[in-house]
Amino acid sequence: MDFSVDHFFTIGKTHKVCEDYALSGSEPFLYLIVADGCSSSPHTDIGARILAHIAKDILITCDRDIDYKGLGLLTIKLARQTISSLGLPYSCLDSTLLVAFEKGNCWTAFLYGDGSIIYKQENSYPHMSSTSYSSNMPYYLSYWSDLARKEVYKKANVLLKLSHKNLDGGDCQSYQLNYDFEHQRIYEDCSLLILCTDGIESFTSTMDSSYQYPVASSLVNIKTTKGEFIKRRAGRMLKNLSNDHNVYPMDDFSVAAYVRRDYKCPPIM
Repeated sequence: MDFSVDHFFTIGKTHKVCEDYALSGSEPFLYLIVADGCSSSPHTDIGARILAHIAKDILITCDRDIDYKGLGLLTIKLARQTISSLGLPYSCLDSTLLVAFEKGNCWTAFLYGDGSIIYKQENSYPHMSSTSYSSNMPYYLSYWSDLARKEVYKKANVLLKLSHKNLDGGDCQSYQLNYDFEHQRIYEDCSLLILCTDGIESFTSTMDSSYQYPVASSLVNIKTTKGEFIKRRAGRMLKNLSNDHNVYPMDDFSVAAYVRRDYKCPPIM
């Protein structure tokens, strides 16, 4: 194979339970999935896993022939049936969900909630595209089929913010959109694609809480592209940050990644 897919997740320093989850695979096609359960809702560690596996199964069953809204609606419908049989509250499905799959020479990404995508295309530096919500209130799939909670959410006047930056140190561009913006993206000819939960923004020094380490630049510094490449890269990064800088992810952190054998990381400023 001329590519690898891999995933990694870890608990945040301020958490007692890891509510992040990640999946990746190459059969019957390439896919990446990360999920981030809401820490203020019960049992979202379970809910995040349920959403991720159901989304994966839907993609495989329909062979990727599904759009953004269709995948979201079917995922939350089947997840709701699953947690009902387990006797879990519906709010356990309060979780972001990022899904990407490959078809031809293109990757399609669907984002349901907040998170980031790091990617490198031909003859360019790696870029990072991030989604966040005002008041730290992501628009979860669980709101889609709960009209009462959706009405409460709408009254909060939450805005979605999209940010794009080049990891060579270039300017960051930001846009504000309605909370229910259908966030989907197409990436052509990528040698690297990484889905990240918002824990990527939580790396902070225990000696200086105002300092946030630029994790994205470290993540793309991949030397060996075979096997469990992102587990190795993330594991070394976490070890070096804690030992040398007293820097830790305060929030849970998960990634799912694809890399081509010809990937070369350019010098990152």
